[in-house]
Amino acid sequence: MSYSNTTLSASLPIHNASDEYVGDNIPQPAKAFFIVLGVFLMISGTLGNILVFVTLFKCPSLHSLHYVYVANLAVADFVIEAYSSPFVMYDLILGHHPVINQYVTRNLTLSMLVLVWVISAAVAAGPLFGWGRYGYDAKTHYCGYDRTASISYTVLIAVGTIGVPATAVCYFNYSIFR
Repeated sequence: MSYSNTTLSASLPIHNASDEYVGDNIPQPAKAFFIVLGVFLMISGTLGNILVFVTLFKCPSLHSLHYVYVANLAVADFVIEAYSSPFVMYDLILGHHPVINQYVTRNLTLSMLVLVWVISAAVAAGPLFGWGRYGYDAKTHYCGYDRTASISYTVLIAVGTIGVPATAVCYFNYSIFR
């Protein structure tokens, strides 16, 4: 069964997992180097973050608000190392993406990219046409849309950047694990 999608020009550098040449263009010595480097980075990243946790836990002088951010960064980095890196290594070893590219076709990928840019441009253009406004907040040193200028624009931003993505993530995770 072939999942190859040939509806777009073959000159586009977007390939499906079923394409024969995905991963084959990496020479074996380079592939071996990247695998060794990846394993080294995964191990050193994991051990480094564990060392940060132990240090923050054992040293009472580091139990301050400032180091909460350091701990948060270490947690985020640890999650990336534990979750993402093994899949990257798996992909590098096999030479293809075993699942996602069977469902995400070239047309779907390009459609999603166009949709992201169109929606982003439309939302960002609101203040340019009088719906909300851009401004500078001297207190936070932030230049962006003024959250107090238009409640409806702020609600759109909140729903569009938090509500819709959170709902989509919940739905897709539910779909995966049901």
